[in-house]
Amino acid sequence: MLEAAVDAFFTGWASGDWTAFLDCCDETMTFQFPIGEQRGRHGPPEGKRALIAWTAAHQAQGNRITESTVDLKLFAADWVIVCDRGSGTIGGAPYTGLHAIFMRADSTGKLVEFREYFGEIAA
Repeated sequence: MLEAAVDAFFTGWASGDWTAFLDCCDETMTFQFPIGEQRGRHGPPEGKRALIAWTAAHQAQGNRITESTVDLKLFAADWVIVCDRGSGTIGGAPYTGLHAIFMRADSTGKLVEFREYFGEIAA
């Protein structure tokens, strides 16, 4: 299930349709993000609502990450950690960034935690 959630996450960014990714997420979701309106750590039941608001905002603004190169994908028990370099358009401007994405699933395979960290490293 974790692999399917990762695929759905990247598909959401590329297409703007987050339905498949949100379907992977349990109502008891914890969502953590470093910036924006949903900044901070949101536990249940606010977590899934914050995640839905986050995806809806990106969809409405036309934000897309259309190219992603995964540098690391690590599975550890109920976690997957994905590090990638993505590029596309955010806020109407070209975007390139480094991302570290952490997802944790429960025993049913539903995501119960999502954390993301990102930034750029100077060459």
